[in-house]
Amino acid sequence: MPTGDQTIKTIYTSSENIAVIDEQIISLLPVSTQCQGEVFDIDGNSYPVVQIGNQCWMQENLKTTHYADGEALINGIDSLVGGLPNELPGWYFAFNRDINSVDTYGYLYTWTTAMKGNKAANGGSVLIQGICPDGWHMPSVEDWRELIDYVGGVEIAANKLKDLGTLFWNDNSANTDNASGFTALPGGCRVFDGSYLDIRLRSYFWTATETIPNHAYHIYLNTYDSMAFILGEQDSKRFGYSVRCVKD
Repeated sequence: MPTGDQTIKTIYTSSENIAVIDEQIISLLPVSTQCQGEVFDIDGNSYPVVQIGNQCWMQENLKTTHYADGEALINGIDSLVGGLPNELPGWYFAFNRDINSVDTYGYLYTWTTAMKGNKAANGGSVLIQGICPDGWHMPSVEDWRELIDYVGGVEIAANKLKDLGTLFWNDNSANTDNASGFTALPGGCRVFDGSYLDIRLRSYFWTATETIPNHAYHIYLNTYDSMAFILGEQDSKRFGYSVRCVKD
């Protein structure tokens, strides 16, 4: 049924045997079907989903080891190699090579891996599936800005996006309430020299949008801060960051 203002017309015969036409205008709002249940990656991992404004987001960090077409990624769990080339797709890492961290915090992926070697979605008009399940895509910086604006803007967004309490975060500002249901978790990062930093302290999420050559935007949430930072020029594509997917 179409949405918007619709006219319902009723024709009936009165007790005086006179035809009466009654018209009423009602407004039909669109019913969201984009956020239902959960989504599965090709490895069979399930992710709860949440409706935030007009968007549907995963509520957990991605932990797949294959692209949606079945192509296997490169397990970096035993890799001490730093300086991975920007153009090399396929690398994923468990934080500090600890496989036990993956169930909670997901894997860390280089930007080129997350994008499956595709070019950036600059301008927000092109959806890049990348490492995401079918029907989902790597969020562009515009997708993230829509999310951040919806929950109140950069000054308070982290409070609305971060998981509550200190079970997974080392600390949290007193006003953290996860009101959006996004449930951001601090998976830390892998630096391109092979070291690991900031688990339980910071969330780093890739966007599908480039900045300067060999760099791309990421979203950064801090355990002690209410702000959601959108950063770009610091972000070598060789870093390993978390991924959240958004529905097409």
